[in-house]
Amino acid sequence: MPEITVREYAKRFNTSVQSVYKRIKRGGLKAVERNGQKYVVIEDEDVKPVESGLNPGFKPSTQPGLMEWLDYMAKELDRLQEENAKLFKENRRLAKKLEKCGKQKEEVLLSYIQELKQLQLAHRPNEEIIEAEIKKKKNKHK
Repeated sequence: MPEITVREYAKRFNTSVQSVYKRIKRGGLKAVERNGQKYVVIEDEDVKPVESGLNPGFKPSTQPGLMEWLDYMAKELDRLQEENAKLFKENRRLAKKLEKCGKQKEEVLLSYIQELKQLQLAHRPNEEIIEAEIKKKKNKHK
């Protein structure tokens, strides 16, 4: 299997050396280390044809490593879409929980105000009770 240095890989795919190291760390690229130097492993058996619905006449380049890169990017896109869907669901769940907590907080405050009124009436029956009103803040983002 051919191997190229991280720097050569970065130059060939017009990316930074740091990005290549990050991909290696995440497992998106295979690498070996010899004498303190990292090499990206280019595996020919991982090369798969790319089917493009946008351009039926598309023929992938025979440039070494391009197919591996396209395959990696397709897998990374799938992974990010799955992660995005999970985060969207979690966001909805937390928004509902926050709304429920807000309602509970309002109920507790109203109950507390009622208890204070009762205590005030019990200890000072001749004085006027000051009414408190809770106003909901309007959500500016809606």
